[in-house]
Amino acid sequence: MLFRKVSTIIGGALLIISIAALITGGSLGRVVPERYELSTLQSTPENPLLNAPEEEPVETEKITRIPAEFEALDYVILSYTGNNPEFYDFIRQLLPVTKVLLIKDNGISDERLFADLEKHSIPTDDQNLFIKEYPIDTYWVRDYGPMLILKDGKPTIVDFSYKTRNINRQQDDSIPYLLSEELNTEYLSTDIRLLLGNFMTDGRGNCYSSTSLYEEAVTDELSESDIDDFFHSIGCDTIRTLTKLEDERTTHIDMFAKFVNENTVIVASMENDTNTNILDENARQFEEWGYKVVRIPIPQRWLTYINLLLVNGHAFIPSYRASEEELGVLEEQIGQTFRDLGLVPHFIPSSYLIQRNGAIHCTSMQVPRIEA
Repeated sequence: MLFRKVSTIIGGALLIISIAALITGGSLGRVVPERYELSTLQSTPENPLLNAPEEEPVETEKITRIPAEFEALDYVILSYTGNNPEFYDFIRQLLPVTKVLLIKDNGISDERLFADLEKHSIPTDDQNLFIKEYPIDTYWVRDYGPMLILKDGKPTIVDFSYKTRNINRQQDDSIPYLLSEELNTEYLSTDIRLLLGNFMTDGRGNCYSSTSLYEEAVTDELSESDIDDFFHSIGCDTIRTLTKLEDERTTHIDMFAKFVNENTVIVASMENDTNTNILDENARQFEEWGYKVVRIPIPQRWLTYINLLLVNGHAFIPSYRASEEELGVLEEQIGQTFRDLGLVPHFIPSSYLIQRNGAIHCTSMQVPRIEA
């Protein structure tokens, strides 16, 4: 279990206690250290096993892997900033299924959070609800991480730069480091600019992004080869890119593609749109790589059903029927598609979020289950 819940009841109110502050007597709000140069992140040969004969040194085999989103999860991370009206339906449906680590912006009082949760019929004493307080800028948890990889079965947090050409959210960018301190995990930082909505893997070492990966990440200091080398070092045997959507602001792969198991990927489709051929070609490419492809339509820009979260056999899918009543029939069909794939569908209102260029996947981050 990667997190533990420390709370107490004082005067009938739940008080959040910082685990790290209890242990160290210090504050969590410290400055993130300078990011390491890429050259310092290269792997080095392991020392020979202690019991190996001197004349025949044996090196330990190190396995580095990035778990896929469809694998078993321990937690889902959400954030509370007080300005996402669709947050409540999401967390209410998540809590019966999984533990939720809720990051509360430290500028919001505990009283406001608990009153808000109770107002929306979300019990603050739910055994699956864990609350941490950090300074944050936004609720777009997916993009600022953390990415958690496994090195010999042990967790390591990888922290990409959240400072892109259009974004500079320093508080959000500090979250992976702060969580690595809280969890006492290894921490790996890089200057490579990547929002994690633009990354996915099949769990077998094949990693995917849209073509905007290199457009955003390549700089005068970092070449495509440098970026590929780093991804190889964290568990990507292959790095493949799919053509980004035209006129879609995020350019992220999670708007049009999603692995539901190691052999099956959902790819969006569109009719009579400049992206029709792009999506058809992306689907054909996945088939060429050996995957079974399931198509789910985007009925209009940009009402995507692909921006979903998989949690231990459940699929939390965006819903837009509140603002577009005619989508009810389509969403029933989509629900059946997920049931046919062996997943339990849960539709989460997302009309507010999609107008801000995101949905369910963009506001959540999975924490894979680490076997002892």
